[in-house]
Amino acid sequence: MPVRIEDIDLEGLLPQIIYIDLVGKDEEEAKSAILEGVLTERKKPNSPPPFPGMIPMRKKNEIIQEKWYENWLETRIKELEENNFAEDIMEGPKFTVHLVPLESIAKDLKLPLEKLKQPTFLKPFYTTGWDYKINKDGYCSFAKWPLFEKPHAYVQFFKNGIIESVDSGILMEREGKKKYIPFVKFEKDIIQHVYKYLQAIKTAVIKLPIALNITLFNISDYFVGDINSPRGKIRESTLKLPSVIINSWDVKLETLLKSSYDLMWNHCGYEGSLNYDADGNWREFKGNYFYF
Repeated sequence: MPVRIEDIDLEGLLPQIIYIDLVGKDEEEAKSAILEGVLTERKKPNSPPPFPGMIPMRKKNEIIQEKWYENWLETRIKELEENNFAEDIMEGPKFTVHLVPLESIAKDLKLPLEKLKQPTFLKPFYTTGWDYKINKDGYCSFAKWPLFEKPHAYVQFFKNGIIESVDSGILMEREGKKKYIPFVKFEKDIIQHVYKYLQAIKTAVIKLPIALNITLFNISDYFVGDINSPRGKIRESTLKLPSVIINSWDVKLETLLKSSYDLMWNHCGYEGSLNYDADGNWREFKGNYFYF
């Protein structure tokens, strides 16, 4: 039984030890303190303390890096640059839209095929009709034009809950035409399709948040803006636009994607997308622009 008999500062682990303190006490007070301190019956309250409630076990995936999606995206973009697409797709410039749920990275989801098979919500870009199939990665819908051997677009719903949508139709080089991004259709279609993809993820009972990314491939020398007198052209072969985070199923994608679209326009000499007004509100551009 520790007893303090001198007025000294306790350091290290000593302050945590329960001891009998005789400092400042006379002989009678010291005797009482010692007797009280060595009582064999522990002092305790008459009633038990309230139960604090069940304490949950700590999950290994509670601590997740801030940009949990970056490693997956960087790896996947490199694979796509090497033409390792989920499906054999037409060659040429193309863009991808990725939706990466946090759960896919943190929990390594393995969803059953019945949750992935959602043809209504997984419409490929630039088409009115599409087909689907089961592949090694999960569920894939795809669109192919008549007289073309390969699809121009597909949507892959991976077993881990990530959606990858790829299109080469909107950016397809036409004979005698300039390398131009039809920005109204490009930006508007992405917004409309992502709303559908979010419904597919929600129906599969995958939780938020979700990282959304747009990347353009083989895009060097393409431009947006005035078709007759472009201010500047994209110099990168691969242009990865800033990722954004979706934290609500009621998200307004028009607002959320502005920073991503703006960067594409920055590469071509503009302060931002012409599909937004001075206050940053979406107002689809109504001026003259080139489209196929």
